[in-house]
Amino acid sequence: MTRQFIGLGLWKFLQSVISVLAGVQSQNKRQQDFAGDNLLRIISTCLGGAVVLILVVLVMVNMALPDPS
Repeated sequence: MTRQFIGLGLWKFLQSVISVLAGVQSQNKRQQDFAGDNLLRIISTCLGGAVVLILVVLVMVNMALPDPS
């Protein structure tokens, strides 16, 4: 029972982070997320997700560009 609750909380948390990164989160959902005590967790996960996104884009661009030699 506890494991399902943690998974559901984690899934909702990841949905919130993805919504924030995509810029499509509603005002009500944003207020609910920041009302809790997990502000530091949201900020750190968003920063980590942004870094991963930038790295993925850089790798894809480097793969698409021809070698300079």
